[in-house]
Amino acid sequence: MKTLYLIIFMFLWMPVFAQIDYPFDESNEAEATGIKAAPIQEVFRQNWDSWGKGHPRISQEELIACLKNPDYGAEPSAALVALLKSMKAGKIGDVSLDEAVSRSKGKMTSAYMKNIKKIQGINRQLFANGSPTFNLMQQGPAGDCYFFSGTGWIVTYRIEEISRCIKTMGKEKYGVKFPGSLPVIVTVPTDAEMAYNDSPSTLSDGIWMPVLEKALGVVEGMTNQKRGEIPDPTARIDLGGSGVTDVKLWTGHEVIDYKFGVNAGRREVRDALIRMREHRLMAQASVPKDPKGKLPSHHVYAIMDFDPKTDMLTVWNPWGTSWKPKGPDSPENGYTRDHGIFHISLDDFMLIFYYMAVENP
Repeated sequence: MKTLYLIIFMFLWMPVFAQIDYPFDESNEAEATGIKAAPIQEVFRQNWDSWGKGHPRISQEELIACLKNPDYGAEPSAALVALLKSMKAGKIGDVSLDEAVSRSKGKMTSAYMKNIKKIQGINRQLFANGSPTFNLMQQGPAGDCYFFSGTGWIVTYRIEEISRCIKTMGKEKYGVKFPGSLPVIVTVPTDAEMAYNDSPSTLSDGIWMPVLEKALGVVEGMTNQKRGEIPDPTARIDLGGSGVTDVKLWTGHEVIDYKFGVNAGRREVRDALIRMREHRLMAQASVPKDPKGKLPSHHVYAIMDFDPKTDMLTVWNPWGTSWKPKGPDSPENGYTRDHGIFHISLDDFMLIFYYMAVENP
């Protein structure tokens, strides 16, 4: 099972799937200041036997199973996530305590401190501001752009759907019913689960997004045997996914998929975008692994609007960051974005993107 899991974890990225390119690498940022914490090496030593159940080497799968433990505090959770992300980046299947300690300097220590700061900043209400705040949505260090971008669209145009689909069930549980899936029950996301998937900005808005992510992981575990073998539901969504399945999940409707140059030319895509605008239909699009322009690759975006007078699309990159190219907006330079929102011509869109999924009610 360990071998199968590693194969799934490393290679589940086929054409309609996306998001291996993450919004930021927290381990590359300067170490957080003003945080008092035990050295990560000491945290490893204190928790190693618990994480590995006494085994001298611990696999990724065993460490991922630890994510759902609610008893770990900020430091063990932060160290666990920093180690897992380092192992994933290095394609390391298992590790000994000595190896973990030897790898813990520099980037991993910085990530550990950032994770502690992230956990300390969690607003543990379901909705910190009464309802989801689009301007606080920033995809974290997980491969869930397919779900995050779609959720951003829902927050913008059907925000009532978020509160409708989450129901509090006692102190530590939530019931979640996406329009296109069966209802599931999830426990409150742990510190480790939230550090593994989410950005500090999103977590400042409450835990509604981690709850939805955990519920999605449960749904995916029910419907996909390979993902179900991953022992923590929040880690299942780190494998990437499809705009088609996400539009179905959030709308409960069928989807028309347009593969540019295969079953859809400019007229078909333009007509679909006009229909999308007129009926306010949910739509997502993907940039391939090797794009023909300077946009983050292997990534799913939300199509927020289309202007048929100018043939300009409004698109959201779920990273939620702001950026300006050195030259004019173009495939070669990239596109100015504000909280991830950018504008792109239909011709550039069809040059750089390769796939679009539109709700078909």
